[in-house]
Amino acid sequence: MMFSMPTTGTNFNTIDQLQSVGTSNYNSLQTTFKLRSWHGLTSQYSFTWSHALDEMSEYRGPISDSLNRLVDYGNGDYDTRRLFTASFVYQVPKASWAHGWSDRVVNGWQVSSLWNFHTGQPSDELLSGLYLIGGVGPYSASHTFSAAAGGEQWWNPSAFALSEAGTPTLARNTLHAPGYGAVDLSVFKNIPITERIKVQLRMETFNLLNRINLSSGPGSVGGSCGAPIQLNKTLPDTLANRTCTTANGFGFVNDTIGDFNGAPGIGPGEAFNMQLAIKILF
Repeated sequence: MMFSMPTTGTNFNTIDQLQSVGTSNYNSLQTTFKLRSWHGLTSQYSFTWSHALDEMSEYRGPISDSLNRLVDYGNGDYDTRRLFTASFVYQVPKASWAHGWSDRVVNGWQVSSLWNFHTGQPSDELLSGLYLIGGVGPYSASHTFSAAAGGEQWWNPSAFALSEAGTPTLARNTLHAPGYGAVDLSVFKNIPITERIKVQLRMETFNLLNRINLSSGPGSVGGSCGAPIQLNKTLPDTLANRTCTTANGFGFVNDTIGDFNGAPGIGPGEAFNMQLAIKILF
């Protein structure tokens, strides 16, 4: 954990001190159901309901107040409340009537699938200096993806305002980013060549339903309030002038989870994509 201590000396600006201190808690309910080899089907279903809390999740990450590190105690950066995964492998039953070339065509098929769905992770990793305006839901935005805007309005700016002196601010990581969902599907065909050699044809698809999986985690949602009083210092100090707007992209998500995590264009989290392959097994 990184402590930044400002100084008043003429030759120093900030002194960083690294300490192995902090508090973290993780509680969860984890369930798993397995089905082993039933008429060629093998599957597993898992569900996790959890809550992670700490003062700082990043290695060598900063905290808000060096003199009161507990002010940052809240949801961890990787707090994923609900996670559901399922996997299926189905060995298509062999057709006993097939022989010769027909055996090579109709037998040796395998279908597998992986399902992954989870809620979003927190985005505001540091104290934001904002508070919630009563009666307005923070997630009451349209949640409609706009190709023209290049993303989706996830938080409702009119639900937030810059904090006045003495007004409690939102705790760290109060707000969560969009969730994730993907269904992957694979089809394999094993063709025997000799007793020890076979050719495997593979078709693997990712995000079969082409779901738009927006970025999640620290910094994935725009957090700059853009309140009128923030943009124009001469305005009167009123709630209306403290209320956030979309001027600086507040509450907007403009990236996909794959690209956000450094894997643009292909693979988990991206748009539907498919790969074809041939393997020789011996």
